[in-house]
Amino acid sequence: MQLFKILLLTTFLSISWAQTWQWTGRTHGELDWTTIETDHFRIHHHQGIEDIAREGASIAEQVRPLLLKQMDLEDIPIIDIIFTTEDEIMNGFAQWMYNTFIWVDQNDAAIWLED
Repeated sequence: MQLFKILLLTTFLSISWAQTWQWTGRTHGELDWTTIETDHFRIHHHQGIEDIAREGASIAEQVRPLLLKQMDLEDIPIIDIIFTTEDEIMNGFAQWMYNTFIWVDQNDAAIWLED
């Protein structure tokens, strides 16, 4: 029974991390990914969008207390936010497993964050 639970959890986690690939069929092994860690977030990004990732990390930390208050929560686990300019998919999506994917720079508009 314990093995079944571990396999089930592994399956759900694998599906979660494969969302980008499921939408586009591409995994982008050519990209060099980096992670910025803050107190409450892990911001993943590839080369070329470091400034956007830093701004996103700053905004995420600033809005976290407001979101917790709006949702009437005291704390939540660390959230992974993934920024990418690959795969022409508009906007992004969030998952129940504390993952958020954001596609940036899709319409030649590099200034989209306000700090």
